[in-house]
Parts: sequence; C-alpha cells; structure tokens
Amino acid sequence: MAWCENNGIDYFFGLPGNKVLQRLLDESADAIRTRRALERKFVLRGYAEPHCKAKSWKLKRLVCARIEATAMGLDIRFVVTNLDSGSAEHLYDLIYCARAQAENLIKMHKRQLASDRTSCSSPTRSAPFCTPLHTG
Repeated sequence: MAWCENNGIDYFFGLPGNKVLQRLLDESADAIRTRRALERKFVLRGYAEPHCKAKSWKLKRLVCARIEATAMGLDIRFVVTNLDSGSAEHLYDLIYCARAQAENLIKMHKRQLASDRTSCSSPTRSAPFCTPLHTG
C-alpha cells in the first residue's frame, strides 16, 4: 500500500477481518441485522467506511466494509483503498467487485479456450474476439 501511495497508484486490497475492525462495525452490523429481522428479508446488505490505522501502517486508510445479514448470520467483507471519493457502497460494489468480475471473466475465457493467450498472432489459432484484416 505504501509503495502504491508513494508512486501515485490507486489501489484496492482485500483485508482480512480482525477484532478491531469487528468492534468498529458492531453498531452498523447490529443495525443491519436488526433491520433484516424486522423487515423479514431473506438478506439485507449494508456498508460502512471506517478509517483505520493498523499497527504496521504509518497512516489511517479508508476501509470499506460490506455487511450482509441473513438468517444464517453476518458476512462482513473488507477492502482497503486510497481512493477518497465515493461511498463505501460505490467503492465496494461498483469498483472493487467490478474489477474482480473482470478477472473472473478472463479466467473463464482462458479455461474455455484452454489457452494462455487471447491475441490473434497466429492465423490458424481460433480466437472468438478476432476478425481477419481485409485490405484493398
């Protein structure tokens, strides 16, 4: 994270939960869990965005927490970022999850083609996203 910040690179990293983060979210998580039960919803999702400073960090960073309450209990996921604009919901769902979805689609594409390349460097290679060049 420090390297990214020192080199002007925006980042998102998944962050494992810990007791400190759980304590910071106790009130938000309890509110989401209670609202889900009162509204009798199968699932209810909420977000929180505490600024935290881990022992190994030199500064506070934004942590986006996705809090999902179901009848089975809570599922909380954390990401840390140096972006400072947008809500936790926007940052988590529309940026972090979109990046992960793009990676999943690339992996699926490679598995389906049993390939390690997606370029058209060989005319005998079958690649669905390539079209032949027509000249003249």
